[in-house]
Amino acid sequence: MKQVYVPVPARLTANYLVPLPSTMTDTEARWRTIEAVEARLTGLTRLLILEWIRTAAVTIEVTAAPGGLVPGPRQRDGLTPEQLARLTEARAIAWVTATSAASLVAIHEWKALGPAAALAASLGAPLVDGQATKVLSAPDALAALPDLNFSDRPGDVCISFPLQPWVSFHGLAREGIYWAVSEGMRRFGLPEFRVGGCERDLRAELKRILTAVTFRVWSDLVANAQTTGLGQMPRTLALPAELSLHRKDLDRAQGVPYRRGSGAIIGLSFDPDLPDPGWLTVCPPDGWDTGWDDFVHDVCHGMFGFEKPRWHYIPETGALLEASSTLPEARRRFNDGELPAGAYLMVRYEVTGDRPFRWARVESWADDDHAVVRDGGQELSPAIRPVTAISVETERIVDWAIWTDGEGVTEGALTESVSPGF
Repeated sequence: MKQVYVPVPARLTANYLVPLPSTMTDTEARWRTIEAVEARLTGLTRLLILEWIRTAAVTIEVTAAPGGLVPGPRQRDGLTPEQLARLTEARAIAWVTATSAASLVAIHEWKALGPAAALAASLGAPLVDGQATKVLSAPDALAALPDLNFSDRPGDVCISFPLQPWVSFHGLAREGIYWAVSEGMRRFGLPEFRVGGCERDLRAELKRILTAVTFRVWSDLVANAQTTGLGQMPRTLALPAELSLHRKDLDRAQGVPYRRGSGAIIGLSFDPDLPDPGWLTVCPPDGWDTGWDDFVHDVCHGMFGFEKPRWHYIPETGALLEASSTLPEARRRFNDGELPAGAYLMVRYEVTGDRPFRWARVESWADDDHAVVRDGGQELSPAIRPVTAISVETERIVDWAIWTDGEGVTEGALTESVSPGF
């Protein structure tokens, strides 16, 4: 199986900022945090975080509050008045920082988030994710912490760790091309993911596709690491260069029952972007020869097509299939003389090479394998100049139409409206 090799950083650092209503020393902040952890966390999570604070695996430092602590104007609009007041009126900031080996369960993140969220909750304040530069509510931050329990085997710990609270997805448009990117996969030692490259605005679908891809890759890595341990990753990861993505992957990632839908084969490529860790790009699999637009549409059709009108994502394919399925009846009507008076049977056929599809008027079609036609050109209209009749293989005919003088097309021509490039 072809693989993609991705470098993994040796260690990762997380830091969270908590606005303080008054100045205090580092020691005072540390003891205030210990009290908050003891009051708001439970079980093994509380025991581990208290041990990390006491052994200085988590550092808590206080600095004077700079002006404009709010991360940026985009999120300022989403803050409650109370959160905004806590951030802008802070007299000092507690920086909660932790560093650990890169791991698939982002140990460094919840090692720092646990005490920061507990401290923020005790103050009735929000906190700021230093990596994503995003404001979090204390209750949401506490809910994102993993559930830890001892397993039946001595020394083993069971971790229930959801991916969603730690990773978000954003749609982008650049020069008429649409993409979606992840934000947060670097917490797990992985590059960020991206998908897109299409001219149709499918940003909502692209974000859902990326949700499924990141969950599938991450959960597969977690499953494979069960025997070797989740606490530390190798310096290089081998990922499959192709995988089968299914609607079930998205539903699992979102924690909802599987309803319908299928999937598609996708490719993964690693694109270095120094000095950053680079990107994992969702791309067409090997052998795909119809372009990125068609690849994205095909994946959308498999995963979301049942939620939309028929052929919503691949109208060209739908038109071709429907035209092909009705072609035998059109031929029968022509041969049996059932066309309206003054009407012609037109067919659209594939030309060899890269030349555009052409329309032609049928002269006879008695042979199952060939039709005798007079070529009319790329435009749909009956031939108006004398041309030599030619034989066209039936397998090359992709569409049909009924043309009536004075009225134009009265039936068929399904591919005409969706495939102007034919």
